[in-house]
Amino acid sequence: KGLLREQGDNTIALAVWSTEAAAGPGSAKLVDLGASAGGIKIGTVAAPSSHAKTYAMPTAGAQVTVDAEPFLATGTATKVPVTFSVPKDAPMASNIELSLKLPDGWTATTDDTTRFDRVRPGDTVTANYTVTPPGDPVHYAVLSATAKLTQPGRPGTVTGVRAVQVPPPGLSADAYVSDLTLV
Repeated sequence: KGLLREQGDNTIALAVWSTEAAAGPGSAKLVDLGASAGGIKIGTVAAPSSHAKTYAMPTAGAQVTVDAEPFLATGTATKVPVTFSVPKDAPMASNIELSLKLPDGWTATTDDTTRFDRVRPGDTVTANYTVTPPGDPVHYAVLSATAKLTQPGRPGTVTGVRAVQVPPPGLSADAYVSDLTLV
């Protein structure tokens, strides 16, 4: 079998263009394989039929997530867990090192260990970071966690991200709309 269905309809899309300024798009046509002539050997190309399992994206050998709340308070320290996990059907990971990257003006500290000797399939480890956003509102920011690891015997890196917002603080008393900070 080839790329086209032998029985039924097929849709083929062609892009045609020209490098000449005023030439227009030009033309193209499809010819039967038997109508081809020239010095190049032409033949059918064997192609496998589409199969969901065969062409599925491979499962990740490990995963890292940033479990931050979607809205953080300006200038206020917040606990942000960074979790590393290995799926049950993946090989064990070793020499894991977690890190958290923040936008400029943000700070993060942790008293938890960020290095782990190994994580077995089906297991999870977490490092809790204390993240402090800037004192000014932030419309959109990305917190990015990275895990450097070895699995199986080969070094690798996995990354997880979390988008957050830092809205202006709420009103503590009556206020005019013109006094509000808009982001």
